[in-house]
Amino acid sequence: GTLLPADGIEQFMSYAKAGSRVPKALHGVWWMDQYGVSSVGKDPEYPYNFIGSAEIMATFEEMTINESTTWDSETRCLSAVPMYGGTHWATEHNVDGRKVLNNFRLLRGTVAFCFHGDTDDIQIYAKMRLGPFTVLSSKLRRALDRLGFIKAGE
Repeated sequence: GTLLPADGIEQFMSYAKAGSRVPKALHGVWWMDQYGVSSVGKDPEYPYNFIGSAEIMATFEEMTINESTTWDSETRCLSAVPMYGGTHWATEHNVDGRKVLNNFRLLRGTVAFCFHGDTDDIQIYAKMRLGPFTVLSSKLRRALDRLGFIKAGE
């Protein structure tokens, strides 16, 4: 992957901005505070109780990269945002980041962001292609259950 600079990140990532069909709530470059180090993560009222990951940035804009990332105004969903690199998803530049990207590439992980009702409340749906991994190990199954994943079907 490409090593992204701390300054000028907007030159490297595809992100929604003024003029985009993507709703304003998803504009910009999003930093994913995976380890609770932001001012929000340090707030005692913030329920930081999840497993951190080497993912660090995400952006949301319509484009075609292996799968089509498009905004559907009827369903109010932006999908399928690829989590396996490209210009939408970034990880730490280390062994952990490479492991995350390699796993997402293997599973072709994508996410959909769907607005509910007339609000900016968003439900996030993740999709993974299990392919040869149809029989998940019990350890992985427990981890996915703890993270709130549900099996969508066979």
